[in-house]
Parts: sequence; C-alpha cells; structure tokens
Amino acid sequence: MLPENRCFEVGDAALADARQRLEAVAAVELNSREVRAFTGRKVRPRIGTRPYLVRALRFTDRSQGFTVYVRRDGSLRTLCGAMGSGPAPRENYALVVFLHQAPKHVYPTFGLTQ
Repeated sequence: MLPENRCFEVGDAALADARQRLEAVAAVELNSREVRAFTGRKVRPRIGTRPYLVRALRFTDRSQGFTVYVRRDGSLRTLCGAMGSGPAPRENYALVVFLHQAPKHVYPTFGLTQ
C-alpha cells in the first residue's frame, strides 16, 4: 500500500485538465509545476520517487478517500471504497502519486460494502 504522503487528490479546478491528459493513457509523469497545479499545493517529492498523474474512479458524493496499491509486477491499483447500499454513482477521477518507477498498468477500482 502506498503511504498517504505519496498520494494526493486532484483539486476540482484541475480535474477537467487531468481527465483530458488521461484520455489516451493511464498515467503520465509530471513536473513540479504540474504537481502544484493539479494538487493545489507544493509537494516535495520523496527521495527516489517521481510524480505521476494516474487514473482513478470515485463515488460522486466525494466522501470517500483512496487507497493505492503498488503491485510486485509494477502495476498500480487505485481503490475508492465506501459503506452503504448501491447503486452508487461514480465518476472518472485522477490522483497524483509519487512512485519509484512508472506504473506498467493502472487499475482504477471501487468497492461498496453494506
């Protein structure tokens, strides 16, 4: 599981731009200026990591957080989870994550538990 200090949600003002950047790819490497534009804050990269904008899914009520898993095969899984009864509306979303290498694949997932 990726530590919280290496995963940041994209701000509402930058979400349309993030979705556009991720239309054809699941992840894109960012520079420090882009990290600030997408997150709304200055984030210092962790030693040995680089920032990536990655695809995610989230529930539209926006009350849930994210868990990000880096798998041994180099792929990334983003998970938005919630408690409640379905169906739950969801939307395409994006996260900025700091990784040691570019993800080989990105799997945006969500889960709803009663």
